[in-house]
Amino acid sequence: MQIQFLKILKLTLLVIVVGCLLQSCSSINAGIVKEVVARSTGTSKSKFDFIAGEKLLWSENFQGTFAGNFPKGWNTNATAEVVDNEDKTKALLLTKDGVYIPLAVTNLPAEFTLQFDLSCSSNYSYYSSPFQVMFASLASKKEFTVLKQYNPHNKDLVKLWLHPHNAASNGGYSGYELLEKGVKQSSNEGNTSQFFADGGSASVKVSICREKQRLRVYLNEEKIWDLPQAFDQTANYNSIVFGISHLVDHTGKYYLSNLKLATDIPQKEKN
Repeated sequence: MQIQFLKILKLTLLVIVVGCLLQSCSSINAGIVKEVVARSTGTSKSKFDFIAGEKLLWSENFQGTFAGNFPKGWNTNATAEVVDNEDKTKALLLTKDGVYIPLAVTNLPAEFTLQFDLSCSSNYSYYSSPFQVMFASLASKKEFTVLKQYNPHNKDLVKLWLHPHNAASNGGYSGYELLEKGVKQSSNEGNTSQFFADGGSASVKVSICREKQRLRVYLNEEKIWDLPQAFDQTANYNSIVFGISHLVDHTGKYYLSNLKLATDIPQKEKN
């Protein structure tokens, strides 16, 4: 009887040990599978590292201009008008080929941030104009008209542009050109999902940061450009110029609002 009991005890212990070993192997295998799946399906998200400068240099909300009028303190070689939004804010409506300059901006420091809101009309066509933002070195504000698209000039210029409809109709796109004395030094373009007029209108928050030569550009929280040597450190950039240049379809409309130019970028912003 005692011998039979010991056999049963040994058998029970053996079953327990085998069960533990199987469970351990299962856990290890599960861990390996999870790690492989994580590696194969894992996603990464870049940090939104933009922080606006703390010292405001210039801002524009168009509240000082009646709807239907060209804004005070600006100049153009075309036409534009201030419009009222449903939320009682205002925007500058741009529809005509030309360039537009805020005269109050007379200096762009070696470190600055620029933010603004940009919207476009519904069903914006690929064949309508991109929206252009230019940082220029001008001897006088009267020279801004030479920056109209396709005009030859001899200016130092950092030019960005946005378009809410790419050729494939699956997103918007953006590009840049860097010019020294009117000669193109670099350019590129790429697609983005952040500003896409897919059968309707589109809106985006544009955030731009200059740190000496470096230029970063964000649409909402997506960084679309990070150029280490965009600005010529010997040039005196002193003007912001906006522009549009329709080629085929002249029906596209842009709405520009809530502009803020600032300096004194916090140290934690620099990376």
